[in-house]
Amino acid sequence: MNNHIQNQGDDMVLQELYYKATSLLSMFFGGADGLICALIIFIFVDLFFSVLLSIIKKNAKTFINKRIICKKIAMFFIIGLSNIIDIYLVDSISYLRTITILFYIVHEASSILKKSVKLDLPVPKPLLIFIEKLKSENNNQGN
Repeated sequence: MNNHIQNQGDDMVLQELYYKATSLLSMFFGGADGLICALIIFIFVDLFFSVLLSIIKKNAKTFINKRIICKKIAMFFIIGLSNIIDIYLVDSISYLRTITILFYIVHEASSILKKSVKLDLPVPKPLLIFIEKLKSENNNQGN
């Protein structure tokens, strides 16, 4: 009986830690809305295409290197910082956060399409034009 009570206490501590961690992450990233979910999907698809390319090239060492993983993680920190700027410095509702997430979605989409071409996968021309147009608009706004 005493062991059962101790296990319940441990479970409650773990639940409390989980809830605090998720609330801190939610505060930092601005929640898990559709944009964040879309970006996560694009990131995983891009990583999957990297794996496919490495299989075709028969080079297992290159399919996902440390640099790629670090860049993907850094994207989320930039999103978090843009959310903090929105909330605490500019007092806006997700303006910079939204732009930052959309920028990275376009970047990931462009990367996926480039890898698709390398895989000899036919890509619809309107999709290529649309993504390249978005990418060039993003690059022009950054200058």
